[in-house]
Amino acid sequence: MNDCEKLFPASNSNRESNIEKSKISIFENGFSISPNPASSSITITYKKIFNFMCIEELNGKLVTSYPINNETKSEVFDISDLANGLYILKLSNQENVTRVKLIISQ
Repeated sequence: MNDCEKLFPASNSNRESNIEKSKISIFENGFSISPNPASSSITITYKKIFNFMCIEELNGKLVTSYPINNETKSEVFDISDLANGLYILKLSNQENVTRVKLIISQ
């Protein structure tokens, strides 16, 4: 398996990643996610106002979505029911949608 296949698995049978857990800081987009890769939960810290957080498979299929409470500026989301793999996490507000890769590795 090459490096690309490790990051972008083609099927459920090879959804594994050896990427170290880290805090991905992307505050230039108004938020940060930690840890990523994640196993059971993620913490999202906001600097901008967002309305919803959605997690999608790479094919665009919606897996889950949560409303966001902007009063707290940080929330923990349970992702323990997601299978290992690469997902797209989307945060949206009335002006735009911001996307980031989310790796689940349990």
